[in-house]
Amino acid sequence: VPIINAVFSPAESDVDWARAVVHAAEAAEQTGSGAVQLDNGDFVDVAVVRRAEDILRLAQSISNGR
Repeated sequence: VPIINAVFSPAESDVDWARAVVHAAEAAEQTGSGAVQLDNGDFVDVAVVRRAEDILRLAQSISNGR
């Protein structure tokens, strides 16, 4: 199982990106903004935020041994 988890785990850079996207989405929501902009200036839509959330769930699930 460890080798399978290693193969299917998202790369650390993908997890970092996903965290940044989710953080930006949460910040935009708190300010009432409908637009989500990353620190690098890129705008992302809801589908990208959902993909980022999926990556974080997958990484968490694998790290929990599920």
